[in-house]
Amino acid sequence: MSLSAIPTLFGVRGAVAVVTGGGTGKLNYIPKLFDRYCRNGNIIPVECDISSPKSLQSLANTVKARHGYLNLLVNNAGVALNLLPKLPTPKTGDIKSFQRALLNAGTPQDFATTFNVNTTAAYYCSVLFLDLLDAGNRRGNMRGVSSQVITIASGGGYRRDDKVFSVSYTLSKAAAIHLGKLLANFFKDWQIRSNVICPGVFPSCMSPPSTFMAA
Repeated sequence: MSLSAIPTLFGVRGAVAVVTGGGTGKLNYIPKLFDRYCRNGNIIPVECDISSPKSLQSLANTVKARHGYLNLLVNNAGVALNLLPKLPTPKTGDIKSFQRALLNAGTPQDFATTFNVNTTAAYYCSVLFLDLLDAGNRRGNMRGVSSQVITIASGGGYRRDDKVFSVSYTLSKAAAIHLGKLLANFFKDWQIRSNVICPGVFPSCMSPPSTFMAA
């Protein structure tokens, strides 16, 4: 890469991007930053049920009608359920209290919802936008940069210690990490990239300052 390319290395001028879950969590900061540094662009909020393929298809249809192509999809929507309490130890409780704490940290439905939003939805969203991502490549408006899917997972997806705050969240993010790797291989012949970002603890409505400071 030549030095002349550095100023535009992270440029997104002219790009069309879809960011799921953009109104909360980590990406809640984006509209403010966008307004400050990217005054020539537009943010268009669209309501969508990320867990419904039908709703996702409607979102894809909206993007197609307005733009006709897509350069970047960010699978960012997520939930954290089945939050664990402070677990008893052999010094503070017995095996039954330990068992109850694990069993009562949410419901099986919470477990399923976590996977549905954090992993399953990322798969269906990526697949339903494939034709628009391909159209982005064909349009060639991002010279030298092919269309891409970015999945926001979590550093927690690599953890295996007993201090995680949610078993279902940790497992769903581990699955999301592997999903990103699978998609990279599924999409490679179409010149559509798949990458995963695994943030650490980030102050947001999902992890308030008290959680951030404790970490």
